[in-house]
Amino acid sequence: MRLRKPVERILPAYRFGQVTLRGFFRLVYRAWEEGLENVPDRGACVVASNHESLLDPPLLATAIPHRQVFFLAKRELFVVPFLGSFLRACGCLEVDRKGSEARKRRALDGARAHLEAGRMIGIYPEGTRSRDGRLRPARSGVALLALRTGAPVVPVAVFRTRESVQRRMLPGGPPFGIRFGPPMRFGKDPEPSEQRIQEVRDRVMASIQTLIDQGPPPDGRARKE
Repeated sequence: MRLRKPVERILPAYRFGQVTLRGFFRLVYRAWEEGLENVPDRGACVVASNHESLLDPPLLATAIPHRQVFFLAKRELFVVPFLGSFLRACGCLEVDRKGSEARKRRALDGARAHLEAGRMIGIYPEGTRSRDGRLRPARSGVALLALRTGAPVVPVAVFRTRESVQRRMLPGGPPFGIRFGPPMRFGKDPEPSEQRIQEVRDRVMASIQTLIDQGPPPDGRARKE
């Protein structure tokens, strides 16, 4: 698939990784994408995905070639030599999952600022990788971002990245890929109730599960719409 021209400014480090890995994933692993038309070309948006492996963020970044996704990433990754510097250069937002509520709130405030500036945020609602491929309950972050900013949420499902990592990234296995669902809009509510937060969390995860249940394309290539 031809690489689409960016519709917004993309940080140089992010663009380098995006272009390089996009070609690598498709050439070596036959990576596929489906439903890209569901991702808004401009404006604030939250992309919410299931999380199987460390491959998921770069796969998501390469699948949206015309925009930058600002990812929320766990603090532990930022202390890894070279990787931490690269994540910062790509605009990733540090989340201290074991820290105080104030620190967690700062990460969400940073993501909220990006959304209010019309940018795209990438989040894994479960808060961690699934060890068995099954969805876990969502944390509150995705609902708070959607409700406090009014930004649409695009549900996302990744397929077979966990199997690829288990195979030590050796070529020749089943192709991995990603599917985007229709955007979900919940309206703006700066001070949502716990009931409303739970409702949005459940609806987002149900949409992700629906995408997963469709399964990957039989031949490993995205279906034509």
